[in-house]
Amino acid sequence: MHQTFYIDVDEEISSVVDRLRKSMAADNYFVVPKRALFLQSGVNLKLLKREADKIKKRVIIVTQDEMSASIAQRSGIEVQSSLDGLDPLMDDEVETEDEAFIVENSFKQLSGEAAAGKHGRLNKVGTDDYYGEIPSAQNQAGRPTRVSSSRNTKSQHNAKISSPQARGAARRVPVNGMRAPQQHAMQRRGDIILPNKKTTDHQQHPAAMHGTLRQSGSHSMRIDPQKEKTIEKMFAAAPKTHAKAADNVELGGKSTKGIVFGFILVCAVLLAGVAAFLIVPSAKITITPNVQKQKVDVGIKASVATQAVQTGDQAMIPLRAYSTTETLTLQYDATGRSESSGQKAHGSVTIYNNFSGDPQALLATTRIATADGKIFHLVKTVTVPGMAMVGGQSKSGVITADVVADEPGSDYNIDPTSFKIPGFKGGPKYDKFTVQSTIPMTGGISNGNDGSAIKQEDVDNAKTKTEAALKQKIADDINSELKQGDVSLPQAQSITITFSSPSSKVGANVANFTYTATAAVQTLIFSENDVKKIIEQNIPSSSTKDADEKIDKVDYGSADPDFNNGTLDLKVHGEVALTPHIDAAAIKSQILGKDEQRLEEILKKYPSIQNANVEFNPSFINRVSQYSSRVEIEIKAEDPK
Repeated sequence: MHQTFYIDVDEEISSVVDRLRKSMAADNYFVVPKRALFLQSGVNLKLLKREADKIKKRVIIVTQDEMSASIAQRSGIEVQSSLDGLDPLMDDEVETEDEAFIVENSFKQLSGEAAAGKHGRLNKVGTDDYYGEIPSAQNQAGRPTRVSSSRNTKSQHNAKISSPQARGAARRVPVNGMRAPQQHAMQRRGDIILPNKKTTDHQQHPAAMHGTLRQSGSHSMRIDPQKEKTIEKMFAAAPKTHAKAADNVELGGKSTKGIVFGFILVCAVLLAGVAAFLIVPSAKITITPNVQKQKVDVGIKASVATQAVQTGDQAMIPLRAYSTTETLTLQYDATGRSESSGQKAHGSVTIYNNFSGDPQALLATTRIATADGKIFHLVKTVTVPGMAMVGGQSKSGVITADVVADEPGSDYNIDPTSFKIPGFKGGPKYDKFTVQSTIPMTGGISNGNDGSAIKQEDVDNAKTKTEAALKQKIADDINSELKQGDVSLPQAQSITITFSSPSSKVGANVANFTYTATAAVQTLIFSENDVKKIIEQNIPSSSTKDADEKIDKVDYGSADPDFNNGTLDLKVHGEVALTPHIDAAAIKSQILGKDEQRLEEILKKYPSIQNANVEFNPSFINRVSQYSSRVEIEIKAEDPK
């Protein structure tokens, strides 16, 4: 048993799958016109094939569109060009103008002429004019008028038959669209027998379908036996269906909720299908061109007398001279040590012996101390006389001695004061020997350091660092003079140190010192853009055919400057990247609809392509979409190294 479905041009895959699910036949023929929407995508056909396998039904596509037929065969679906030789058991659902069957007095010609009309219509299966109007001559001859598919336009459905004969002609209603007549008396209207208007669809029973359709009087005509068998198979389960319908009526609200839920579910499925169509499948192909590197070596002469780039046997470019004088002064710490840092205060003191009549020797460097702890030393060894009786009175032994401060500095320039001898502390002599200054101590000078002094190493380090910093400062100043694209090679620079000296000599008793250096600078400046123009002129013409050229690298070899004449001889090594032209539109037209293996074969034919990366969306797809808008090709050159 088979069933035939007639598909519209714009019918979507979700509708086709829904028809297949509702089919009660094992073999299902889908009659598809040329350029039908759902046949344009292999994904749609794979979905239909998967659904047919799932519910164990056979699907046959009937079309005369060769491209669509090829896509269907690759998807595993059988294809036929027509329905010739196939007995029509079940047809797709159609619309009718009435709810009643219209039977004319010529109904007796149904089995012969209707079959001929069916055969004529099936000859156009899969063609663009399949849905065209049936010639009016057939209607006037009493043949059944072709009823439009359930998806025909409203204008076709409401079309009127102009002649009385046409209005009275009988319509052939396919099995799927037939409403079973109720087993009750038919109303007679002229020569046409109509069902009772009060009869409802759910009251009709299929048993009446293979009964006798009676006209007025005792005349009768039975339906073709083959069609009777088909109707019996179609409506064998009708009683159970009616029983379920009655149960649904009793359930009331529950049935309504089920309908609403089903409607929402269908809408969700349709939205998902639309989203899937808009989003998938798609492919992005990133192509990396096969970039070739070309080396170009040229000799260039630059001169301040040249105003523009000159090509030919002797390439010339303009040159700009720059000269200046720079001075730099930096401060450094003295790391040496000095034994006489500053000057010590000095003076004289008077020493009194009130201890005994014996003289007391005091060695040089003997310390004497003030009350606040300032220490002075005896410059020379002295002997203090003992006490003596003069005129009956005891007089102290007295002597004058020179002293010097223990440390340099003006802090030891003190006024006259008294001293003690720390060496006698703890004995009777400590209080009996006194020291007194009668004039201020003088000569103490402080140099503001802790005894540091300049070493030769300090001067050498200062010279090296100052001159290096001066050269860096000169380089920064030259860079500030460069315009965009200008080049000043180190080989084309002259730096002469004209002055280099410290502020203090070696051995100077100072904590820090400065070092000053002065240099005269000369440099020659040229534009690298001018150099690139010379390189471009020397690229072999055969290398640039069908390729875009770009200079990736410029290296400078020897440079011979003449500062007096303002000239510079250069040796330049250039590297040029040659990127081949790739026609993305032509490649896209060749890969549409191709699988991954075929895609690789096509891309390998292009020597201008180094490699290509293909991204399918979703990832389980391994075939390029047939729609150009769903395929993106990006040309991306590798970064030069």
